[in-house]
Amino acid sequence: GLGRGSCAMFALNWLGWLVVAVYVVLFTHIVICFCCDTSEGWLLHATDFCMDTVPAGISWLLRCVCGQWVHDVVVNTTTRTFHWALYERNPILQIFYLAVILGAYCGIVVYAYPKIPCLLLPAWHKYMGVLGVAVCLYLWYLACTVSPGFITDESLHRFRNYPYLNPLFNPGRTCHTTGLPKLPRSKYCRYMKANVARFDHFCPWLNQAVGQENYRFFLLFLAGHVVLLSYGATCMALILYSEVVENDLFNARFINHMDGSVAGGWTIVLRYILARNWIIFGLFVLCGVMAVVLFAFLSYHLYLTGANMTTNETYKWSDIRRYYRHLRKHGAMPVAETHKLGEGQGEVAASSGGEASVGGEPQPPPIPESVPPNLYNRGIVHNFWEVLNPPSLRRHPPTFGEDGQELPAARSESEAHGKSKGDAKKKKKSASSNTRRQGKHGRHQTKSSKAD
Repeated sequence: GLGRGSCAMFALNWLGWLVVAVYVVLFTHIVICFCCDTSEGWLLHATDFCMDTVPAGISWLLRCVCGQWVHDVVVNTTTRTFHWALYERNPILQIFYLAVILGAYCGIVVYAYPKIPCLLLPAWHKYMGVLGVAVCLYLWYLACTVSPGFITDESLHRFRNYPYLNPLFNPGRTCHTTGLPKLPRSKYCRYMKANVARFDHFCPWLNQAVGQENYRFFLLFLAGHVVLLSYGATCMALILYSEVVENDLFNARFINHMDGSVAGGWTIVLRYILARNWIIFGLFVLCGVMAVVLFAFLSYHLYLTGANMTTNETYKWSDIRRYYRHLRKHGAMPVAETHKLGEGQGEVAASSGGEASVGGEPQPPPIPESVPPNLYNRGIVHNFWEVLNPPSLRRHPPTFGEDGQELPAARSESEAHGKSKGDAKKKKKSASSNTRRQGKHGRHQTKSSKAD
């Protein structure tokens, strides 16, 4: 029966409600920040209230209650901590990821595995669960540790794999931080403090930048977790439904001991199942929600891969489209709205005289019929192969000069670089052999002079 005891089991304790509240608040905050326009309207006021008014009020209250010295210590410590957590490379979300994955799996082992085998789930699914978690942790390890492709003086020749694409990437640019040439599709990552080839984004869950040489492992990481979470949610649902079928709960009658009433139906069955297995139901919801979120994220990155774009480049293309729309509608963009495209890679602006400035040189503003095409998009098969087999790791990588023309494939720049090293070694070896021969000749002449 559904008495007070079962109803109490169904009710979450205060810690459970706290976890649910935090999860809802964080999820809502993420949705608002990434999916809504917070630059105007009530969302702007709500954001200002949460980010400015509330902290200022807490600071004032702390100064009034505890004094200026305590206030300064707390504020400075909090500021440094937040700066480290938000703007520096740190393992916070890596630790959180391990806690969620291993904690959820421990909950499955403790509460779900004792119910396996059941009517709809044979015993071998226990071992499949262990294997799935191990594979996902290994994919996560690979995505965390494989280099994204750092551009240095020594590796610069390996990453000249793309032509310059105006106005996104123009030749002759240098990185203001490292002083290295700005290669097409590369970007300086402030977290990694290095230039990354074909930079996509910095992933805090991996504590690693995602670039040309580890993007494939990032996709495998997402795909593996989508499969594991979908599999986990399905198993939890089958365990719960097996209990319903085995006990024939849809035909059962439940007695409420508080008033003696008898009830049935799917709503009562659902309450009964949740009261007896609320942890398994919570694991089902967790796996299901995260599977949907990661599937959407994976689908977005598969779309980017098929179009041969990066997350970083989508923002650049968005700026270009906005500029071209403004050109078609209003003509040249005014000085106040001058916008840099591609973070210094290419500039499109307008002077007060109505002339556009491309790369700093005044030109008449074009009125194009459409946005320039993405020349990196060479078909879905080629685009996926480029991600799975990065050009910089190939034996004969494609190499482009600053004029945008591809260098001869048979002797790429990396091969020429290796050849120049080989020539230097040969010259050094030849010089040393000549030195030895000259030394022998000198000693022979000395002996001859002594004999005379």
